[in-house]
Amino acid sequence: MLVFVSSCGIQSVIVPKATNTISTASFKDLNLERSNYEILTTEIAEAVVVYNEKGNSQFTIKEINGEFELKYYIDAKKLNQTTCEHKGVVRLGYLSNDYSYDPNELLSAECLARRVAIYRIINSAKLQGVDGIIEPIISTNVEQKGDQIYFKSSVVAKFIKLK
Repeated sequence: MLVFVSSCGIQSVIVPKATNTISTASFKDLNLERSNYEILTTEIAEAVVVYNEKGNSQFTIKEINGEFELKYYIDAKKLNQTTCEHKGVVRLGYLSNDYSYDPNELLSAECLARRVAIYRIINSAKLQGVDGIIEPIISTNVEQKGDQIYFKSSVVAKFIKLK
C-alpha cells in the first residue's frame, strides 16, 4: 500500500506503507463464559525507533533493524516546507478503537514505534491463526543516547481461540 502524505507544511510525498488492523474488546465486553474460549498464550511484540535531529533543518526517524528510514528536510525559505526521503516499508498496526490514520504520525517517532509494535502483534496473531487478542497493554519508553532518542514500544496481549 502506498500513502500520499500531504498536510500543513509538508510537501507531497509517497511513503510505502503496510497496515494491519484488529478488532479488540475488553474482557467484560466479550460476555463469554470461560468454557467458550481458550487463552492460547500471552504474546509480546516490540519495536524500537530512533530519532536523530541534525540542526534545525533535518531529522531522521528509523527502525532500529533497518526496516525503514525516513529523512525529513525543512526549508525555512519556503515557509517551513518539509520534504521526505525514505527507504523500506513502514508497517503500521492499529487496534480498531484507535484507528484514525493521520499523515502527521509519520513525523512522530513515538507514534511510529507504537504502530510498528501493534503491527507485529497483529501479524503474530494472524500467523498463529487465533480468533482474537484481548486486553492489550501498550507501553513506550524513551531513552536518549547522545544525539539519538530511542523510542521502544511493547505490546502484550492474550491470544484467544473460540470453542
